Amino acid sequence: MITVEKVFQDTKEKLKKAGIPAYSLEAEAYLSHLLGWKRFQLFTKKEEPFPKEKMEEIETFVAKRKEGVPYHYLIGKKEFYRYDFTVKPGVFIPRPETELLAEFVIEWVKKNDALLGADICTGSGCLAVTVAKECPKVRVYGVEQEEIPFAVAVENAARLVEDRRVEILKGDLLGPLKERQITLDFVVSNPPYIKKTQIETLEKEVLCQPYAALDGGEDGLFFYRKITKDSMPLLKEGGLLAFEIGYDQGEEVMDIMKEAGFEKIRLLKDYAGYDRIVAGEKGKSR
Repeated sequence: MITVEKVFQDTKEKLKKAGIPAYSLEAEAYLSHLLGWKRFQLFTKKEEPFPKEKMEEIETFVAKRKEGVPYHYLIGKKEFYRYDFTVKPGVFIPRPETELLAEFVIEWVKKNDALLGADICTGSGCLAVTVAKECPKVRVYGVEQEEIPFAVAVENAARLVEDRRVEILKGDLLGPLKERQITLDFVVSNPPYIKKTQIETLEKEVLCQPYAALDGGEDGLFFYRKITKDSMPLLKEGGLLAFEIGYDQGEEVMDIMKEAGFEKIRLLKDYAGYDRIVAGEKGKSR
């Protein structure tokens, strides 16, 4: 008989040898997920026999992790701001740093009684959905051009926001909103911002994620320029534009927003002390 404890220890060891930094945590989390248990049950029920029919899934999991396939693709979900979002290959996996952007926008929405906003390059829909969940009066459009993340964002929005206050639109950046002649209180975006020449230097797990979610053009700033320019005519007076940025892009993105006429531009750092958010508001004369 192969016990749960035996499989747990073997899985840990294999992940460790594969160079997975969080090998113990991943083994614990994946086995809990596979068995449908709470994590503590791995220890209280460790002497129980491990189901033979699930051994192949364990072996596949270890093999895929050795190849660099992200953990969250293998379990099909990623927690973001307390909510579980469906993810799959072809969808950019939400990152903890992006929760800072969500928190910033949520605070701004509540302070300014905002009612309508948009999340551009919505990916899994994590920003659009989280802002709507945390701000019960607000409606948010999520815009996504790529087919797989569009479908996943639709699924996440329908599952997590039951009153349909999040609508996912398929199209290029703010194009679908221009067509509808929508006026917005805020625009938020975590666009692709990696320089094209730097993409091949990224970690293997990052390179397993969609190229379109990484490629920010030659200087990494293509989408900031485009979204900033196109947001101005759609935002109300005093409306917010907020971006997640790369660690070394703060001054450049601030300059882009300043040149477009945004005011009250500020730069916020993440918990590691790196530039992470640039935000500004549409002035009265724009």
